[in-house]
Amino acid sequence: FYEMETLQSVWKRIDVNSKGYLDFAEFLCLLFMWSSVGDYTNFFDRPENCKMVGDAFQAMEYYWQLYDTDNSRRFSYDELVRFLAEQLQVMYPMCLETIDKLFPTKQREAGVELSFPRFMHMMYMVCCDCLPSSRIPG
Repeated sequence: FYEMETLQSVWKRIDVNSKGYLDFAEFLCLLFMWSSVGDYTNFFDRPENCKMVGDAFQAMEYYWQLYDTDNSRRFSYDELVRFLAEQLQVMYPMCLETIDKLFPTKQREAGVELSFPRFMHMMYMVCCDCLPSSRIPG
């Protein structure tokens, strides 16, 4: 890894509780934020994987803004379900069980909303659970 100062700068913004390590959602944030300071060749050997990751994050940001109807920078359960039903129509019925595990009724009823990092992690888990063939090498 050749851009250590850049990594440390981004790390400080992501590791907000100063644990000294990143959980998976924070790692996804690191990848998401990295596009503004570097390229994905620091993380992936294959150029096609770099492009795929960059394109995926651009799409996630676009849909986040589109479905965040109150511009809170958080997803309510209703906003999340609308996104899933409209954008992941084929997977929607299969992914509800995963969504319910990751965003339980008790949290939803308490008014908890999803942050972007949590949303990214949830989409990763939905893809792993509902599309096992979505895992890529390298």
